[in-house]
Amino acid sequence: MCSEMCQKNPSHLPECRYTVQRGDKVSIRNFGIIHPFYQSVTVLRCLYQKQYLPDVWKKLDKLESHCEDRKDTPKFKSERVQVAQFIRKFFKLDQVFTEDDIMRVCGIILVNSHEVPLAEPPFVAIYEMCSMFEHRCKANCSKSFTKDGGILLVAGEDIQKGDHLSICYTDPLWGTLNRRQHLYETKFFWCTCSRCSDVTEFGTYFSALKCQEENCDGNILPKTFLQRMDNTKDSNWHCNKCGKNISYFSVHDLLEKLGSDLAELPKNDANNIKQFLSSSSGYLHQNHFYLTEIRLALVQLIGQGNTSESMTEISEEDLELKAKTATQLLSLFDSIAPAERRLKGIVLFELHASLAEMGRRNGEPDTMHRRLTEARRYLIDCIDTLKDEPSFLPEGQILKQAKLNLKSIDIVLQKIMESVTSPT
Repeated sequence: MCSEMCQKNPSHLPECRYTVQRGDKVSIRNFGIIHPFYQSVTVLRCLYQKQYLPDVWKKLDKLESHCEDRKDTPKFKSERVQVAQFIRKFFKLDQVFTEDDIMRVCGIILVNSHEVPLAEPPFVAIYEMCSMFEHRCKANCSKSFTKDGGILLVAGEDIQKGDHLSICYTDPLWGTLNRRQHLYETKFFWCTCSRCSDVTEFGTYFSALKCQEENCDGNILPKTFLQRMDNTKDSNWHCNKCGKNISYFSVHDLLEKLGSDLAELPKNDANNIKQFLSSSSGYLHQNHFYLTEIRLALVQLIGQGNTSESMTEISEEDLELKAKTATQLLSLFDSIAPAERRLKGIVLFELHASLAEMGRRNGEPDTMHRRLTEARRYLIDCIDTLKDEPSFLPEGQILKQAKLNLKSIDIVLQKIMESVTSPT
């Protein structure tokens, strides 16, 4: 099954070597079910360091595995059978590695690995220095990847001497409850960072509902996200204007219903997205994470020429909506996720596109010049934000297009200036 390229790839040496040492051919008959062999590849590569490359293993061995915290989880029990016991029996390594050795490696991978989007599906990798960065839901650094799988860490805001360097271990566009639960299940700690500790998430109301009381424009949130949500009064959510109380379970049911609707929503149809925004905005704050997710999709969809019209064909209303939504998203990201450069770069590109089209549609030289100059400013910001993105990633493709668009805008601006200054 392996190609010559696979056989000669140094990164494949561990699994190839252990397979050869096994002495028997590997027979996989059912290709509809994932064979345990594939679940074991990354673990085998780490175990190989322990057996043959002690200097590399010393670096891995210093990393946290949370084995004690994991012991009662379903994933731990599954890995003990499908990975640890499988490796020892299938590869005949029972005299080389104990179950505890293998389970420790499983924990190191779970806690310290990063998803690398350089292939489909993405693969995971462990970076020694990156594991030293602490977590913050509002991190001051972001990560990207080089074409050969290296990691690139970039400051997303000014960092003063003595400040802690941080990245976000979870999705910064999830609500606080979801972020904290995900961190507990995968990294084994309950986050109490400044963002999680502030129910308003720096005044953005990113997890807030709208009060449904008549003539009340308040926002509904719990007193804190740092305690367990249950059926007690302490878990009630409260309106910050009228004081109305709502049980957590009522909130949960509403979010579950809206989340289900969102999951089923065709993300390639601008009209469907607008309908969802219209129907759910009566219940959710404008910045709510559900609405943010769908607004991010909408701002990219309007004018992209798939199921919606191209930029030159969209209505004035949609053009204004695209620009307004992009501006709102940039402001929101600055508040809760200033280091997420790829997100910011994407939205900056979409904002420039809408402003440039507004300028193109207005034949008045002064207005066109003003709009294009504004679009150019956002485009330069986009290029600077995405400058480290590899060309084969979507953000790298946007960077390439942004550079081309900048040249085009400069040509048009030059022509406008020439037409204005030329003698009549």
